[in-house]
Amino acid sequence: MEALSKIYVRPSSTKLAPLSAVTRERQGVAALSVNYIGQRPAVNIQFNAKPGISVSSITASFTYQDTASAVQKSVGGLAILLGVASVVIYLVSGMLYESFIHPVTILSGLPFAG
Repeated sequence: MEALSKIYVRPSSTKLAPLSAVTRERQGVAALSVNYIGQRPAVNIQFNAKPGISVSSITASFTYQDTASAVQKSVGGLAILLGVASVVIYLVSGMLYESFIHPVTILSGLPFAG
């Protein structure tokens, strides 16, 4: 409490007042550090979802930062990447087998390989 009486602040009046006059000391448990993103406090959340519940329904109200944001953006373009890869496989197989039907038989095995 002595340390607070040695720090002075200027309230609305022009006279300086010790910090102990406008604050009170209280001992308790607190976090060792507070994470921030910009000027807003941030938290890390870890959880396990119940079977049958999708992660997207749980995290609908969250905003992602750093690594989680990069993963979310990369998963968003995964369907487009799969479509482009299938077209490339079809074209290359079509050139190799000189047929339009043989690449279809090869591509039909991809879901089972996955």
